[in-house]
Amino acid sequence: MCQTEMDSIYVTQALYLSGLAKNELQDYRGAIQSWQASLQFGLSAPGVAESLIAIPHAQALSGFQTQALESYIKASKQFLDEQQNVDSLISAIEEYGAIDVLLEERPKADLQWFLDRSTSSNTQRAIYLRYLAQDSQLMSLMKEYAQIKSLDQKLQATESQMSSLTKTLRTQIRVIDSPQSKQNLKVLEQKVAQLHQRIEGIESGLSGANLAKTRELVTSIEERLSSAREKATTRKSDITGQLKDISRALGRISASRKALKAFNRTLDTLLSDVSEKKLSSLKNDFSAYYEQAELGLVQILEAQARLRTKRTNLLDARYQ
Repeated sequence: MCQTEMDSIYVTQALYLSGLAKNELQDYRGAIQSWQASLQFGLSAPGVAESLIAIPHAQALSGFQTQALESYIKASKQFLDEQQNVDSLISAIEEYGAIDVLLEERPKADLQWFLDRSTSSNTQRAIYLRYLAQDSQLMSLMKEYAQIKSLDQKLQATESQMSSLTKTLRTQIRVIDSPQSKQNLKVLEQKVAQLHQRIEGIESGLSGANLAKTRELVTSIEERLSSAREKATTRKSDITGQLKDISRALGRISASRKALKAFNRTLDTLLSDVSEKKLSSLKNDFSAYYEQAELGLVQILEAQARLRTKRTNLLDARYQ
């Protein structure tokens, strides 16, 4: 037991087996301490229900009949309460589905005892999930759901990025097509044309004026404006093509996410069916433990009744 950490998934089994070993050595006090230590975990954890039943038995062997009686009564109530918890969990799965109840932790007023937000490893939800995960089919379905969820999150992130890019590209097209941009380009072209006219006027009015370099500069500006207009037209065409490609990609992503949702519905049905069967089996176990507790309670009461009868007979015999 000293080698088993208290946060280990095997701690409840270790505590129960430790109690059994001590009980065999007639160290009833030590056995009871080990079993009581496991009761901080839920009854669905391995060995906890057995520990709860074993405590009053050890108390009875130790001669503490009153304590044993109280422990059996407490155990009976706990097993009944846990059966009700399992019933509420099964009902919730039938109504909402296993994915919604077991894996997504969405708040529900009728499942506050189960959907504890604590980070502790021994919450009711963690303990029930560990119990359910012992079933290989359930574990496989849970892993499959985790993979599908991860894929859907990646598709959603890509979809969001593409939507943002679409907005940016559309903004660029609006800028290119804006009346203000077109007007600015037109004004610049008019000013360049006016410069050409002035240069021609100066050259014709002043004999021998050499404005070749000025003319080259203005021509260069004119070419740049023409290139800017062509680039704007080409850029708009490129953006339009990109938007079409993005639209097709978004359509494929949307179709993929719809297919994943449809698959999730099928997966949820399977998870719900297997979970309900597993939980029904657990409820039957709790019912059997409840009957054991009630039987132990009756045995102690019968023993006490026989003891009182024997004492009464002995007293009566003194006066015969």
